[in-house]
Amino acid sequence: MDEQGHSVSLVGPGLWNLKHKPGDPVNIVIGRQVGEGPETIVQVAQRPEGRPWDCTKRIQGRLKRNAKGFAFVNNVFVAPHIVESVGPNVADVAAWAIYAKHPTTGEFSWRAIKLSEA
Repeated sequence: MDEQGHSVSLVGPGLWNLKHKPGDPVNIVIGRQVGEGPETIVQVAQRPEGRPWDCTKRIQGRLKRNAKGFAFVNNVFVAPHIVESVGPNVADVAAWAIYAKHPTTGEFSWRAIKLSEA
């Protein structure tokens, strides 16, 4: 704890070099880190007793863009901010997808979380 009552993370701000692969069983602590956004992952710890999750998958295919900014790859939804991570002329892509709850409907579906040129 600092003088203002904020908890202090041992992980420095902006540290992104985690040694976990998508689907690895981990525990995640989400909190607020001073100087960053309202919700920040402040701790990721391996769960050796866990099994890899089947809620992630690697896909490859054609990026089908919509005029509204979102897209699909093999029926996997790609949010506009993820589509913007590749150039406007990129058509063949690879993506990591997660099976997650839709933010407004509450239904589960596949959503891309990372996109790159294939």
